[in-house]
Amino acid sequence: MEHNSVQASCPYCIRLGTLIQHFARMSSGADQWVARPVSGLFVSPEGEVRRFVLAGYSNAQPTELPNPLVFALPLTIQRRRQEAEPALIVCFDPKSIVPLCGGLYWEEDDLQYDPLEDWDRFWSPIRKWVSESAAAAERSDCDEVRDVRSTDRQRRTLEGISYKDSLCAYVTWWSQNKEKIQDAVCQ
Repeated sequence: MEHNSVQASCPYCIRLGTLIQHFARMSSGADQWVARPVSGLFVSPEGEVRRFVLAGYSNAQPTELPNPLVFALPLTIQRRRQEAEPALIVCFDPKSIVPLCGGLYWEEDDLQYDPLEDWDRFWSPIRKWVSESAAAAERSDCDEVRDVRSTDRQRRTLEGISYKDSLCAYVTWWSQNKEKIQDAVCQ
């Protein structure tokens, strides 16, 4: 799979802080979203050096079994003017995203991996948000985020772990396994 670099003209590039705030607003019950930057640099097969943020979605199934999706999204530093503060920009261009962990889905009596289903479940809610006006996307409501987080801890997997805690642990595990991320970047 070819993973292109982030393009400045990409319509699906947003600030990391905005993404984190939006994931907090989107998270509810068993549907949880997490973003975590990964320290270090990764090299593509073409020799391009890249940074990533990991984005995870709980992808809960009706069985309440964990079925997380994790993608590595390109992270760049942009500075519009010399005196401006640099901004961390995350890109959702499908050509630049690296899938790390896919879900399993029932098709009749078979449990199967479906990368297209993974992408649709992950991207559809994000695309809806990214397509909204920039003003609405940049708005922050800290009280709303606090209320959502407190109710998220109440919903639990069959193992008795909250979906939020389960997903955070999973994304943290991935962020600490840089060799596996590098292997995925080179595929």
